[in-house]
Amino acid sequence: MKINQIKEDKIYNSIIKEKALAPENGHGVSGTAQCAKKDSLVISEKAKSHSEVKGIVSAVINKAEKPASSEKLMRLKSQIASGEYNISSSDIAEKILRQKNGSGII
Repeated sequence: MKINQIKEDKIYNSIIKEKALAPENGHGVSGTAQCAKKDSLVISEKAKSHSEVKGIVSAVINKAEKPASSEKLMRLKSQIASGEYNISSSDIAEKILRQKNGSGII
């Protein structure tokens, strides 16, 4: 038997129709009725917290990219060159917590 494009289309369409009409688990809907499927999205708590951290990092980057006065930059540059510029890690953590909480109180 020679199969041409029209026969291929008929075979393909009949397979698609059979799949659409066949019940998925054997005891579901049959005939011409079909089940409506809905997509859903579940975001884990870990992903939600990651999103919050990403937001905080973005805010810090935006604040860091703001232009500073030339006076302040020269002062910081000289402090760094002389080795006098020091920031404690607890000060950094405090500022991050303040920003996350949205207040000045930790």
